[in-house]
Amino acid sequence: MNEGDRRSPVVEMRQAYRRSPFSERSVSGANMSQGSNASCRAVASSDTHRPRKLGLLVFLGLLLCAVPVLTALDSHAAGIRGAPAPLAGLSKAIGSGPLQPLATHGPSAFFRATPIPSASSGFQVFRAIGAGVNPWSTAYDSAKGEMYIANSQSGNVSVYSNSLGRIVTNIPIGGAPAYIAYDSGKGEMFVSSDRNVTVISDATNTVAATILVHGAPTGLAYDSAKGEVYVANYITNVVSVISDTNNTVTTTIPIHNGTNVVYDAGISEVFATSLPVTATPGTVAIISDTTHRAVGSVLVGIEPFGLAYDSTTARVYVANFGSANVSVISDVTNTLVTSIPVGNGPYGAAYDPHSGDVFVANGNSDNVSVISGATNTVVQSVGNYVGSGATGVTYDPGIDAIFIADQNLNVVAMIIEGYNVLFSESGLPGGTSWTFSYSGTSAYGPTNVSVASTMSSFLTRLPNGSYAFTINPVANFLASPARGSFNVAGAAVTVAITFSELFPVTFREMGLAAGTDWSVRFNGTSNHSTTNSIGFTATNGSYPYVLGTLSGYRGAPSAGTVVVIGAPRTVSITFNATYAITFTETGLASGTNWSVTVGGSTSFSLTTSIALVEVNGTYPYTLGAVPGWTTASYAGAVTVSGAAASKVIAWAQSTYTVTFAETGLPIGTSWSVTLNSVTVSGVGDLAFPGVANGTYTYTVGGITGFTPSPATGSVKVSGPSSPIAIVFQPSSSSSTGSTFLGLPATEGYALVGAIILVVVIAGVALALRGRGPKAPPPSPPAASTAPPSETPPPASP
Repeated sequence: MNEGDRRSPVVEMRQAYRRSPFSERSVSGANMSQGSNASCRAVASSDTHRPRKLGLLVFLGLLLCAVPVLTALDSHAAGIRGAPAPLAGLSKAIGSGPLQPLATHGPSAFFRATPIPSASSGFQVFRAIGAGVNPWSTAYDSAKGEMYIANSQSGNVSVYSNSLGRIVTNIPIGGAPAYIAYDSGKGEMFVSSDRNVTVISDATNTVAATILVHGAPTGLAYDSAKGEVYVANYITNVVSVISDTNNTVTTTIPIHNGTNVVYDAGISEVFATSLPVTATPGTVAIISDTTHRAVGSVLVGIEPFGLAYDSTTARVYVANFGSANVSVISDVTNTLVTSIPVGNGPYGAAYDPHSGDVFVANGNSDNVSVISGATNTVVQSVGNYVGSGATGVTYDPGIDAIFIADQNLNVVAMIIEGYNVLFSESGLPGGTSWTFSYSGTSAYGPTNVSVASTMSSFLTRLPNGSYAFTINPVANFLASPARGSFNVAGAAVTVAITFSELFPVTFREMGLAAGTDWSVRFNGTSNHSTTNSIGFTATNGSYPYVLGTLSGYRGAPSAGTVVVIGAPRTVSITFNATYAITFTETGLASGTNWSVTVGGSTSFSLTTSIALVEVNGTYPYTLGAVPGWTTASYAGAVTVSGAAASKVIAWAQSTYTVTFAETGLPIGTSWSVTLNSVTVSGVGDLAFPGVANGTYTYTVGGITGFTPSPATGSVKVSGPSSPIAIVFQPSSSSSTGSTFLGLPATEGYALVGAIILVVVIAGVALALRGRGPKAPPPSPPAASTAPPSETPPPASP
């Protein structure tokens, strides 16, 4: 066995108990703790060649030093060659290759070096819970959702809360607590310690009873059908049966060198491991909980310790410490089904009904073998998770996690099923160290991990949840993104980070007085300096910059773009002194808005002046038009030569002619218009010159016999405008001759004449019609050829 391997628990037990009444040999002071009292050392050393009849005396002496004896039994102190390094002393490189980080999950931390998972999901160490000294085993309290941890060298039991994710209390029980089992019927924890079994109430987390058993109690199991607790006693070769009704030992069952027990609820039997005297295959005794007798046994591997019952397949799994395998027993036939190779030094075992897997802690391989209950094969190795002191293994159904007590590092590791999260970087030279951290919350509580790596990728597993990450700065490189978040939701996640090389970008000035504070805004970041240079860094690309405003100076170029292509860049800035240029106006009405444009920049003012600053030079300017006002010249130039310059602009108000055009008056008729109290009269169109912009009222003068339209109104002057039309129409009293029949005389007489003419014509026509033509005389009668008529013709008139 390697120097760093954990010593076989069988060897430890044998060395500790060779002085017992069941052995003829003893070993002086085997692995006793330095704190053993003198009487214990005396008994142990004087027993080297005593005959069997003195065994009882030796056994009594062992009782006086129970704590160091149990220390040797459990190999808490001597089980690992060399003192275990304290947790704070871990200083290995973090995140290099398959090594996982020094991780902080909530209140505790541990180093884990885990092989890169080959599948996209699987089991992973998630948290290390800081317990007492040498935690040996754990038990889950389903009623409270709490995990109880037996700390063999602290003499207490720690209580871990699933909901709070931390240790909530420590219960002192004295001695060296080793194994622990939960009694769901009574809500109590049974803890083996020295020669006693301590009962803890989970309601009060206090000791409810102490039960004396038959020497060196180790593994315990709760029989839910009978309300009994089975306790293996290594020294006395019996299994004690405790009734949880009165907390007393009701019977004992002979089992040679019993170390551990497990209850099989499917057939109401208890399976107990039994160690041989020599390093040969051990056995598992099968005990009926009805008769309290062994009903059979199965030959298994060397040094069997850990036991796990698989309720799905009705099989019992036995971890064989000495033969590095796991024996599988069918509880139907009570025969060996198969043996499964695992890591070195398998000790504790537990069944996970959720996944159907059995977890086996391999103390000398620093890993956990995950065995599929369906195929009886190792499906995963959760590697290098804590140290070489792994012992008790427990399944926590409350959060679907496996707890593994490690008495070497004084922690309890939590293994959960998670999904691959790959942090991958590109852009860094090979071997460059980069660091990052990620944190978040899942059903298992908070996560906070820091990672350093010289590899291009880091792979871990995390449970479903939301997480945030931060990439720490790397000299001369820019990470993108430098921070962010990701969600694990039943699938693998990749976080890709791109590192880009940074190059110096330097702005160097000339022209400023020494000590002048100047600034540059480069790519959205501002920096300032009282020296002649300001520095930035940038990756390849194009970046805008602008100089900060500096009173009395102007930098050139004041803005621009810097292009970085794989090399440093320097931008030269020249500062020149600036002087005031003042434009002053005269003549404008107060509050009038006017403007000046110089160098493409237009300045406005409602006051009489506009002030600018410029360096030495001649600057053309233009004046903006001001409605209603005019100046002699709208353009010019102003010269700055080491002093302030000024320019006066004289404005005059603009005027326009307002014209009124008439229609309807007889030619040559004179008329008048009064506009804004000024009256103009004449013939034809009337003009009012020199009218400034504004709104004015007007009135048209009266003309006898005519009415103007409009006679009055208002006119708005806003630059040149069209004439205003005035239409005259005759009024009703404008006739000057006599009248006849209500009409002008001419029209009246014409009307009468027309009527007379019509009457005369009508009379003549009637007269002519009355006279008519005369009738012609009658013609003589002609001779008639017709026969005479009897009736004579009528007489002529």
